[in-house]
Amino acid sequence: MHGQATPADPCLALAVWQARLAPHKRTQTDKRRMRRIFIIAATVICLLLIGYATLTSLSGRPMLLGRHESLKVVVFERFVAYMILGFLLSWLFPGRMILTCAIVVGIAISLELLQGLRPDRDPAVMDALEKAAGGIAGVLVSRWYQLLRQR
Repeated sequence: MHGQATPADPCLALAVWQARLAPHKRTQTDKRRMRRIFIIAATVICLLLIGYATLTSLSGRPMLLGRHESLKVVVFERFVAYMILGFLLSWLFPGRMILTCAIVVGIAISLELLQGLRPDRDPAVMDALEKAAGGIAGVLVSRWYQLLRQR
């Protein structure tokens, strides 16, 4: 081997060579850890996108259908965004449905209150309720899916 020391025993040399070429066998713990890292990353990205959409100026806010969206579309956007966030948070905290609901409602209320710091944005109780309802719906859908998966 080029520049690498090899064991004197041929059987040991073969074992070392096979170990170097053998693919890493992922254990169940490795798979769980990778899945958890993926869920954490997806949750953080979702939260950052929601924060950006909530706290940016109206002209910079992403819109699904363009500048002249109807109120129904805006409500749908909010609901679905927080539903995804609730779904992901529920996977981060399995079996802790009340805690997850409290976190997603807290995020909805906090971001809505922070909107009041922007001169061109105005916080509204109805917006916070729509967002909280979407988050709770996401938690419930996730819990329902987890229960179906256990069967």
